Amino acid sequence: MTIFDPNRPRVIDTGGHAGNLIRLVGLAVAAFIFVILLFSAVTRVGTGHVGVLTLFGKVTGETLGEGIHVINPLKTNNEMSIQTQTIKESASVPSSEGLMMSLDTSLIYHLNPDQAAQVFQKIGADYENVVVEPTLRSAIRESTASHTANALYTGEREMVAKQIFEQVNEQLTKLAAAGLRRINVSLDTLRPERFEAIARRPGLQRVLRGIDAALAAGLQPLKVNCVVMRGVNDDEIVDFAELTRERGMATILITHDLGLAAVYCDRIVVMDHGHKIAVGTHAELLRDCPLYARLASLQFAAVASEAVSAI
Repeated sequence: MTIFDPNRPRVIDTGGHAGNLIRLVGLAVAAFIFVILLFSAVTRVGTGHVGVLTLFGKVTGETLGEGIHVINPLKTNNEMSIQTQTIKESASVPSSEGLMMSLDTSLIYHLNPDQAAQVFQKIGADYENVVVEPTLRSAIRESTASHTANALYTGEREMVAKQIFEQVNEQLTKLAAAGLRRINVSLDTLRPERFEAIARRPGLQRVLRGIDAALAAGLQPLKVNCVVMRGVNDDEIVDFAELTRERGMATILITHDLGLAAVYCDRIVVMDHGHKIAVGTHAELLRDCPLYARLASLQFAAVASEAVSAI
């Protein structure tokens, strides 16, 4: 502001420089904020990835392809790979005779970019550990349990591989159709050293973290498939019961030992070459399922013979 003094022919400056300085500072701050917003509005999606946009943590359903994009500066770009990836699983698995064998399996897969937003919302970016790996383990055990050890090392090997693929595809398709709300996890032990011996690599804590992540993502009911083998991990059945009680899950015991099934299972599912043929309690199956009754008589006869020999 300026004042003209009539007694003294001169103009008195009462703060013009200060006002200009304030305006310059304001313009500088505004320009700085504009630059920040401009850079925040420009995002890049790398090659072989898709971007999933979220606004204050909520998935908007929008996805971005490869390249540079201008978006709402308040939105966040979350990249997910859509490249072809490979999972290698090495584990000891049971045959239909109950023999344990070492089996190496590889699964090649990629994320469908059209489903990226749904996968990110329902599961998260770590979908491989939460869904893909557990589904593969479950499919391997279900497939090998319906074949003999000889079949897994002869001409039926291709048929077993096809069955594993079909099991994985079927389970993942069901997950997608159900809105990715449920999942099965294969876990045969809760002891790190035993897990490493069975899986031939460490990773128990990763599986447990995957279970917690699945529960946190709301993937329920969550079922744990446990292959129970007498003398190997049958001493952990109570531990599995505690685990499932604490986390609100269900445990499915997969075993050829009908004695263990009769003692620990409320409901027994009888499988024949990968097909479910009967469901019920031990007493019900002895009465209504000839195959179960025959297997039970053979197994319990063998146990009785061993006991007599020991005497």
